[in-house]
Amino acid sequence: MDERLVLREIVRYLRNDPVLFFYNFLFPTEPRYLKYPIKAYLHQIDLFSRLQIRRPIRILIGDEIGLGKTIESTVILRYLEERGETRRILILTPKILVNQWKSELRRLGVKYQSIKEITRGNVRELVKRSSKEEEESTYYIASIDLVKREEHRKVVENLDWDAIVVDEAHNAGYNTQRWHLIKELVCSEKGRERHVILLSATPHRGNVVDYLYRLYLLDPYLSEKEIKKKNLDTRKFYSLTHNSLVYRRTKELVNKIEGKKIFTNCHFYAVAVEPTREEAEFSRILESFLREKVAEVYEEGPSPAELLAVLIKKRASSSPDAAIKTFTNILEGLSRRKPGEGVLSSYETSFYERAIENVLGLDYGDVEEIEEDFDRIVENLIEKCANILDKADEETIRTLIELANEIKRDDSKLETVVSIVEEFLKKGKKVIIFTEYKDTLNYVKSRFKKLEDKYGKGFFETISGEDKERFEEVKERFEEERCNLLIATDVASEGLNLQVASVVINYEAPWSPVKLEQRIGRVWRIGQKEDVNIYTVFMGTYADVEIMNNLYGKLLAMKEALDEVRPLLGKKVQVAYRATATASEGLWKTKGIEFTEVDIEGKKEKINEFRLILASLKGTLSKYVERLLVVLAHINEELTRKSVYPYVDPGEIKENLKNRIATLSVEEYEKASQEFCKVICKKLGVEARREEICGTRNFQRIWELICGELGLRNEKLSFKSKGLEKELRKKVFFTSAIGLEEVYYFLKVEGRQKEKIIFEEMVLYKKFSNNGKGELVYGVELLKELTKLLKGTIIPLSEDVDLSQFELKFSLGEAARIKRECKERYALAIEKVKKYFEENERFGYRSSGGILEKYCKEVDIIPKIEQPLAILIGIEAEEEEIPAEIKRKIEEAAMEIAMEIERKEGRKPDKSPAERNEHYDIYSYDPRTGEERFIEVKGHAGMQIFGELTQDEFKFGKEKGDKYWLYIVFNLTTAGDVNNAKWIRYRDATRTMNVEVKGERRYFLFPR
Repeated sequence: MDERLVLREIVRYLRNDPVLFFYNFLFPTEPRYLKYPIKAYLHQIDLFSRLQIRRPIRILIGDEIGLGKTIESTVILRYLEERGETRRILILTPKILVNQWKSELRRLGVKYQSIKEITRGNVRELVKRSSKEEEESTYYIASIDLVKREEHRKVVENLDWDAIVVDEAHNAGYNTQRWHLIKELVCSEKGRERHVILLSATPHRGNVVDYLYRLYLLDPYLSEKEIKKKNLDTRKFYSLTHNSLVYRRTKELVNKIEGKKIFTNCHFYAVAVEPTREEAEFSRILESFLREKVAEVYEEGPSPAELLAVLIKKRASSSPDAAIKTFTNILEGLSRRKPGEGVLSSYETSFYERAIENVLGLDYGDVEEIEEDFDRIVENLIEKCANILDKADEETIRTLIELANEIKRDDSKLETVVSIVEEFLKKGKKVIIFTEYKDTLNYVKSRFKKLEDKYGKGFFETISGEDKERFEEVKERFEEERCNLLIATDVASEGLNLQVASVVINYEAPWSPVKLEQRIGRVWRIGQKEDVNIYTVFMGTYADVEIMNNLYGKLLAMKEALDEVRPLLGKKVQVAYRATATASEGLWKTKGIEFTEVDIEGKKEKINEFRLILASLKGTLSKYVERLLVVLAHINEELTRKSVYPYVDPGEIKENLKNRIATLSVEEYEKASQEFCKVICKKLGVEARREEICGTRNFQRIWELICGELGLRNEKLSFKSKGLEKELRKKVFFTSAIGLEEVYYFLKVEGRQKEKIIFEEMVLYKKFSNNGKGELVYGVELLKELTKLLKGTIIPLSEDVDLSQFELKFSLGEAARIKRECKERYALAIEKVKKYFEENERFGYRSSGGILEKYCKEVDIIPKIEQPLAILIGIEAEEEEIPAEIKRKIEEAAMEIAMEIERKEGRKPDKSPAERNEHYDIYSYDPRTGEERFIEVKGHAGMQIFGELTQDEFKFGKEKGDKYWLYIVFNLTTAGDVNNAKWIRYRDATRTMNVEVKGERRYFLFPR
């Protein structure tokens, strides 16, 4: 058999390996992404390996920010795609993340043509075809807020989706339009069979029913009655969801299972800078003005005055330019005001409530789909609210504008930020400055423009809402050596992964810890090599210090650190706090703060930026935060007590990884891949230039080379080779790469749900005939064994050899042990899912008979013992020199065995008379067919397979062609014992075997 075909089949099965799938199928198709190779991490491999044998896949990935949820979900989608199980995939995401998803899919090997964005203009055109009409699997990406609209929703709901992904799934709260859209897609009769992946770093936000209904989207057979009564809000139920429906991993866990610091530490600094006289006066007048407006409000619920005060507070505190623009727009709006304006309709009142929810909500990803720039939305809201101001207010505003212009001449906060940036630029670090507003971005940008002579043109880049199409361009520029500073609005806090930087500066203090985490998460994530430093800069005014002490000093696990910060910033630092964390939740005193709707003094309030800023203006921030801390501590205590989030035992992950890939080191796979690649290059005669790829650190390139040479580059996992697999099953091979007492069985392992194959894998079973024991080999150890085997010569048996002489069949006990050991490798993944369904039905939490139960519970792991892909038998490379007398006995024994074989097969053999000096040993005739055979017999004491001919014998063999046969009888003893003898024969041996001429006209024939 052509060796290339054998290698092709081996590699085809290797690609199912949980680690090697990353390197084989996540290879980018566009050169621009080659410099961002995928590296597989153990927590990602663990999750993927568990889901390979799940159908349908319906899970919530709740990993904390920075662990690679996008990669984890995409590798699952790519696996289903490569198995031919998905044709049409829908990804619903906040609008701001659409471009990031498109970019990540392309980086992870999805072709550009296979990615479609659903927009207002093309929604009906893109989705009108049946999924069966798709030439290849297609990934449709859509803003969830676009699709939820009535005019688009029905179109999308009625399509043939195979898989649904919902990013930032916590934004789809129970009973919202988003939730109902998802429910229709995944809980309808057809939707229950779809693959569903929900992604959220904060899946539970304190609302029990909301979280349970999120799980209902994954398992629509859960009892809604039990959900509404909160009977599922128990440790008993939540524990069943762990690693069956819900998967959650943290940075600390990743460090533990990797055995090294994959995630560095994060150092957080809150710094108050001494203000100038103008800055102190600006703050005093602004606070007095806003507090007066808030104090005038007596009605219940959000009012225009409160919204106006909060928005002005945010904008005016951002930068002098943002303040000037805001106040100028207010004055212009007031000049256009018509007499009698100021009475609000009920519609306008609800408008303010929606504005608070959307613009001052939980995080940027929670904002409804908007076409306008974020700054302009805020300005429009301020303009709408400004009709409550009077003439006296106008004078105050003019004074604030004058002071803001004065501050621009000597802006303490700006100069402090410049000093932080310069300090880190000197150390060769990359820095990101985050601001909420484009006006402030441009203001900061103008200051750094003045430093271009010092650092060179192009040393910084900017990105805001209007630059969404430049995301990738900006990212590439920032990753270049000469660009070391990025000034960005919050569109980059969710839209880009920027771990090339290690310093983040918050130009304004984020009021939302969620927003703060999102910004930190851009740099504190997989791939970050250095400790991360986060600076939030405050003015040392009474108002800012109060915010800093109460919001950051109390919520964040901070301690004072003046001595640590002053060398960097100088004597102008008034107050500085420092916190260090090894995981996101370590930043918060509440151990994982959750913003939600909570009871504050008997009233339900949704905790968001609006509430916190309003409390600061009313002078109640300290009490508010203290009450909030009590509530949040209670919520987190409940989450812990009820075990809502999975406790992930590092030991269990390690056990599963050992069972599936036989190692806890991806580096071990990478080293083994290099060695395997070298052997493949040598076997295939690949030119030296390509062999150099084997020395690269980009292991995707290594496997791309291997698959390319074997014709597997674009081949799906579900490919069925044309007769090759069947042909291989007939093949037994000899090799000198293993011991004489060893037999290697390459077995296909199938994962089945009833008759459907959902998973295939190749394992090696090493059988030791000297002690009757065996060993199962898989994962990286299989890759190493294959490399060892390929370094030697692999010799196939000729087709008509009697296989029974090799005792290759398994005993019943051995077959049972192989099956048991194979099943045990998958037990952790299968048993948790089975337990979820069985126990929940027993408790009455869900109804039985559903499609999920039907499929998920009926997974069986079947090693195809009776149909091995290949069997390898150990032989010796060379034969020892033995005395002539013993050699004669061996040859005589070999002759008798050959004669007996011929007689058994119905032919009439006759030894060639020595006196006739014929160049063969046996003449055999078949009276039934008239066939003639001229047989040369060679015998060996050990396990050698070759034939040595004289020049005359070789010439005779050539003349007789396909009538000439070479019988090789081996494993004879030096005493001529034939009990353990084996034999193999080759027809037309001088042409069908490899010929090597040695010494004085001696011809050695070896199997091909």
